[in-house]
Amino acid sequence: MKRVSYLPKLFRIVTMTCISIGLMTAMTVPAFAAMSPRTQLALSETNGYEDYAVRHQGNCGADGDNITYTMYDNGLLVLRGNGRMENYAEDQDEKSKLAYMRPWDFGVGGKNWSAEIKAVRIENGITKIGAAAFKDCENLTRVEIPASVTQIGNSAFSGCKNLKSITLPGGLTRIGENAFRSTGLEGIGIPATVQTIEKEAFSWCKLTHVVVPEGVQTIQDSAFSYNEALTAVSLPATMINYGETVFLGCPNLTQISIHPQNPKYTVLANSVYRKDGTELLELDPSASGVYSIPAGTKRIAKSSVTARNLEGVVVPDGVESIASYAFYLCSNLKAVYIPTSVTSMGGNQASFMVQYSKFVPFFIYGGSEAQWNNLNDGLPPTLDNAELFYNGTPDNVAYVVQKYNEALSDSASSDFYYDPLAAG
Repeated sequence: MKRVSYLPKLFRIVTMTCISIGLMTAMTVPAFAAMSPRTQLALSETNGYEDYAVRHQGNCGADGDNITYTMYDNGLLVLRGNGRMENYAEDQDEKSKLAYMRPWDFGVGGKNWSAEIKAVRIENGITKIGAAAFKDCENLTRVEIPASVTQIGNSAFSGCKNLKSITLPGGLTRIGENAFRSTGLEGIGIPATVQTIEKEAFSWCKLTHVVVPEGVQTIQDSAFSYNEALTAVSLPATMINYGETVFLGCPNLTQISIHPQNPKYTVLANSVYRKDGTELLELDPSASGVYSIPAGTKRIAKSSVTARNLEGVVVPDGVESIASYAFYLCSNLKAVYIPTSVTSMGGNQASFMVQYSKFVPFFIYGGSEAQWNNLNDGLPPTLDNAELFYNGTPDNVAYVVQKYNEALSDSASSDFYYDPLAAG
């Protein structure tokens, strides 16, 4: 056991008196032998923090006083009790509706004490970390979560940009929406007891590698989106629900693997597919330039093509349907080739949008105008924010991208027009 030099207050007075007359020297005692709870926490749980005074304390439990908190003036926040924490407002709109806010948001004179929280210790007995409990505590660098915690609420640590690592307890079952969004996390160990990783739970972090363990069943929309440093991901056989845009904004993710015994999903060309390889669910996030979707694909799902550096897409012959919003988030898209094998484009949607492209992409259809008008049983989609051309070929895509880039280089503008079928 670590030993520290410490004298309880009563002994300190005696010691000073004895020193003055030369009768005794300072004593060394075991760290937990005679220390007050406050000093034990400060010394043993915060890497050498000294004994500081209590700044404020109160209740933060879902049932009122079932959980108490104590904040010390060294930035340590300690939670003690049993059961669930209170849920707090996740955004400004909610704050205007809810009667309760975090007790550490406002101190004496209206000071925001949450900005001074540097370390959080949650004691055993607490079972749920409340929604937005530590959201935007920008100076928080260390969190200790006990084995009793089974749930982490929505946005619990969102915005804690200096929180670079955290150990999740082995009994954890739920990681809420936005739980660690916009934190500084560089790595994460997900317990096998977790069943669902909810929307944007680890989005906008600094993760480099992710291993989703066996036991996890659901990965919701954008769960790991915008992790620009992410290079490798391993997904389990137990995963039976895969959301949309799970790895949106991860341009360096070059290694996606799914356990070969997974019954519902597989990986082809670093893209996530249904098990039979016919429905594209998420295109290779690292795809760039002009990319040809793998042959054998029959369906392209909603929001499946989002690669940031993708400029052109060749949809192969044999594809039968393209869902609306399939290319919606493809920010640098300049050209797409659509073969005549496609009979459904946009489903029941009246429009087929490419809303977030910085450019006006060219959709080059392999058939005639009459064939186009027969799409969707005679209700062809309206292409919003795009130009449509007929009787094209896959080679036209590379030509369009080339001419687009030449025009941008010459004029620093995407405002130009020409016939993409003139060459290629």
